[in-house]
Amino acid sequence: MLNQHKEKLEAIIRDGYEFNFSEYFNQGIDIFKKDIGSFVGYTLVYFLISMGLGFIPVVGSIGSILVTYPLYMGFAIVAHRIHNQQSFEFQDFFKGFEDFVQLFLVYLIIILIAIVIMIPLGIMAFVGMDMTTSLEYGEIPDFFSNGTFVLVFFLVMVPMIYLMTAWRWAPYLVVFYKYSFWDALETSRRLVSRNFWITLGFIVVIGLLAVAGMVALFIGMVVTVPMAMCVEYAAFADITQLAGERDAQQGDIIDHMVE
Repeated sequence: MLNQHKEKLEAIIRDGYEFNFSEYFNQGIDIFKKDIGSFVGYTLVYFLISMGLGFIPVVGSIGSILVTYPLYMGFAIVAHRIHNQQSFEFQDFFKGFEDFVQLFLVYLIIILIAIVIMIPLGIMAFVGMDMTTSLEYGEIPDFFSNGTFVLVFFLVMVPMIYLMTAWRWAPYLVVFYKYSFWDALETSRRLVSRNFWITLGFIVVIGLLAVAGMVALFIGMVVTVPMAMCVEYAAFADITQLAGERDAQQGDIIDHMVE
């Protein structure tokens, strides 16, 4: 089955795909509206776990790394069941933990590479702060005033933005296609690269949707966050023909039963 998935995705990468921006929003919002209560309830649990870990020194940071993607994928797992008109229980939101190891490795690789990319910027900021203490009041280190810092910032952010966008579908590939962490990262990168700029724009828009609830003192985020996650799932499902895969499997089962 894994080989069939790989062949299908290789064909999509080779032939390209349409990115139906508005359709994904319509589908995602429709999915969310079919069980608002469950999505809102899980979002509250998600926030409580995240905030609770944030209050625990050191151990909380480690725990956050361990649970971030399994919890994050809970939205997509339930959205998938609703999209396919399948029943679900609240505990299905936590089924991302069934792929815990691979999701953890995806998240770990992303964090480590992000840290490596940020090292030049961190060094410059540290050196700048150190130099500032030896300058007279009001003076600014040369590399801040002559544009060097801006140049380095730009050179750091370009690969950062590219990789964070290119690896967007990696956890989805782990959960829905059972890819290993490295295959998921690489396949996601190749898939996104076919429509990089519109994917980047899509991520920015759903990010804005997710944080829109902050205007209501974070209360609205229990609605906007799961809604954004459903929209993101709708995009992945369409791009990778996830629904088509399900329909094909059901057709094979029915044909086998008839025979």
